[in-house]
Amino acid sequence: GAMVDLLVSVCPHRSHGQTDIAGAYLFAQDVSERKTLETVNTVRLAAEAASQAKTEQLGFLCREIRGPLSSVMGSVTVLSGSALDSEQSDLVQMTRQCCTQLLKIMNDVLDLSKIEEGKLEVEFIEFDVSVVLGAVVSQIRVPAEQKGLAIDLQYEGFAHTAVVGDPVRVQQILSNFAWNSVKFTERGSISILASQGPSEHKTVALSDDGRPTESRRLVF
Repeated sequence: GAMVDLLVSVCPHRSHGQTDIAGAYLFAQDVSERKTLETVNTVRLAAEAASQAKTEQLGFLCREIRGPLSSVMGSVTVLSGSALDSEQSDLVQMTRQCCTQLLKIMNDVLDLSKIEEGKLEVEFIEFDVSVVLGAVVSQIRVPAEQKGLAIDLQYEGFAHTAVVGDPVRVQQILSNFAWNSVKFTERGSISILASQGPSEHKTVALSDDGRPTESRRLVF
């Protein structure tokens, strides 16, 4: 037979008019399901606590690294203004792009911490799409050139490039697509088209993210 968890209650039985205990009533209730739920809940709470601790530790490490990395970026920016030959200039540019990408990754981790804590705030401010796209192209230009990939950025039908939203989040999203385009595209070019449709609807599209359609869900 199977083992079950029982909740047992025992009550004494006395015969009518007697003070001595003549027997006992025993009541048993199967609480196996309740015990299972308690175990599952305990495991869940432990897993959530471990996940929270991991997220906090990652956030702490990112904040600790971000300071020195920002200093490195500042030094590289100053160095880029020096008299450098073309090879040295390329190396400085590559270093700056790597620092930018590392900062982006760390900011993504910090955003994840905020999401899990329910503290992520989204801004609704006016910003220039061309500035955001220019920053995205700047991030991927060096690694794209190293792979022999051309970058084609076009604007179609824009009366103006000002929109309302969160420029940081928009740039994060577009940067993820752009970096994956560089990573997974072996030859050819990367085309980025920003278009304005009816009713002020705006679209930003990459011609190819470099991934087979069936596997894109594994990346994004």
